[in-house]
Amino acid sequence: MNETLFFAKLQALPEGAYYVSFHQKKYLLNKATLLQGRLIKLYAEELGGNDIVSGN
Repeated sequence: MNETLFFAKLQALPEGAYYVSFHQKKYLLNKATLLQGRLIKLYAEELGGNDIVSGN
């Protein structure tokens, strides 16, 4: 996946918190867009496990 496609998919994610699944694991995903769209914070925590995904 090229950077442009990744960024478009990242922007398309809805704001707020919601449940997602990846590789048969469930996560609570939080997305916040700040500074007039110049900063996107993404944080996911595995439900019932120890995995954490974070990026900004």
